[in-house]
Amino acid sequence: TLSLTTGMYVLSVRAGPLVGEANTADNVATGTVLLRTPLHDVAVTSLATTDFAPPNTTQTVTVVAANPGDFSESFNVTLSDATAAGTIGVRAVSLAAAATTNLAFSWNVTNNSSLGYHTLSASAAAVAGETLLTSNTAQMAVAVTTGLETSRLVAACQCLPIGAAED
Repeated sequence: TLSLTTGMYVLSVRAGPLVGEANTADNVATGTVLLRTPLHDVAVTSLATTDFAPPNTTQTVTVVAANPGDFSESFNVTLSDATAAGTIGVRAVSLAAAATTNLAFSWNVTNNSSLGYHTLSASAAAVAGETLLTSNTAQMAVAVTTGLETSRLVAACQCLPIGAAED
């Protein structure tokens, strides 16, 4: 493939025919292949945590780092609270081509954290030769708020069977 240019190629494979073979219709297979320059590419594909975080708690934030490129890569993933202008943590990652991994970060939501929405941002550092940088960062909003009771469901209703009339 060193002498070929990048682009679409149609490949055909032919077998036989064998002596005495009556059905030769299935002796040929054809497929289209894209020949492209190998890529260096890393990404953050998602981050997830609870939607609400009370102050003075520790929340686990899961970041999915990926290597959609064609080479094994080593890089750092940084999780930040953009609202508080602080780094939550940094993880070193080594991934084979086409591999992903889940990274767990502990976000310490202190009593000094401002109430309201905080933007969490996870970024994969660019690797040598990488040109596709738009997938290196993912963000999510988390509400830092007080007064939430997340371990109980409180509901009041008068329930009637379907079709029943209310008295």
